[in-house]
Amino acid sequence: MTHDAEPLPSIELTRVIDAPAASIYRAWTDPLLIRHWLAEPPYKVERVLTEAHTGGIYRIQVCGTEGHEYAIGGEYLELLPGRLIVMSWDYRSPRAPPSTNAQCVTVRLTELGARRSQLDLRHEGIADPAARERMVRAWTVLLDKLDQMYV
Repeated sequence: MTHDAEPLPSIELTRVIDAPAASIYRAWTDPLLIRHWLAEPPYKVERVLTEAHTGGIYRIQVCGTEGHEYAIGGEYLELLPGRLIVMSWDYRSPRAPPSTNAQCVTVRLTELGARRSQLDLRHEGIADPAARERMVRAWTVLLDKLDQMYV
């Protein structure tokens, strides 16, 4: 007898962006582009390291105006240029307890035309309902910033 594993608590967001999927993919994997959008105001990305290949790592250090810092990091679990990014997600902050379960972010990109793409984001493994609500707000702000890069 087999038992299906409980689905991981997750959030899902969809966004249409006026840019080719290849450009959006680069915004997720290129350190220079990540600096422009992957931090909620008033925070700014201070340092980025990416090894953009399956099995490679990424690290993003973010700092706020009052010196508050946090870091995001993980491993690229699957990369298909212009189509798919699957990465583990580890958020570290001195102001928040570490997550007790593994998180994963999946980004699927679909071309809708020469200069328009759909981005489907799924962030799995956020057990706490209040944390899921915060992440919906955070991802909404971050995807707005990503979208504004192409206006």
